[in-house]
Amino acid sequence: MEVDEMSEPAMPLEAQIMSVLSPGANSESDQAITELGYVRTVTVDDKGVTINLQVPPVSTSQSHAYLSTREVHSARREVDGIGAIDVLLDDHDDSDAINAGPVFLRKAHRAALERCVSALVQRDSLAPSAIQRLILRDLPDGRDKTRLLQCRFALGLSMCLNSKVFVDDEGRPLAVDELPLHA
Repeated sequence: MEVDEMSEPAMPLEAQIMSVLSPGANSESDQAITELGYVRTVTVDDKGVTINLQVPPVSTSQSHAYLSTREVHSARREVDGIGAIDVLLDDHDDSDAINAGPVFLRKAHRAALERCVSALVQRDSLAPSAIQRLILRDLPDGRDKTRLLQCRFALGLSMCLNSKVFVDDEGRPLAVDELPLHA
């Protein structure tokens, strides 16, 4: 007697999204944003997916909320058939700016740029003229560089490894004093 094999039911979309977010560590610690309790809700309806985050203000980095939100946007590419997605930041000083959309991407780019360059300034004691000469190839591989490259891609900036690093969201060179760098 032959028995039809039943395929396993597909994992619910909410669970797929949470599993994609779980491995990614956030920018302030080695824990995933799901472990830290930042993901409040994942809602799926006929319009798409809405993910609500609650990221506590972090005194060491104003960029924390922007980078955490950007992580969710990046992770969504790993879930097939996700459709439209909204990532909303709840109860944070920067909620309005982040939830506004394009403003968020520009700020996420600045935050990722600040993080990458600050790490190099701290490690190599770079002079201002050296900061302005940095190219993408000069950045050490890792999470910070990946975030910066994702933001550059989303903004339509050059991804060539010979491209200048220290540019604004339109690709124009920044003056060193236009971005707070932490040495």
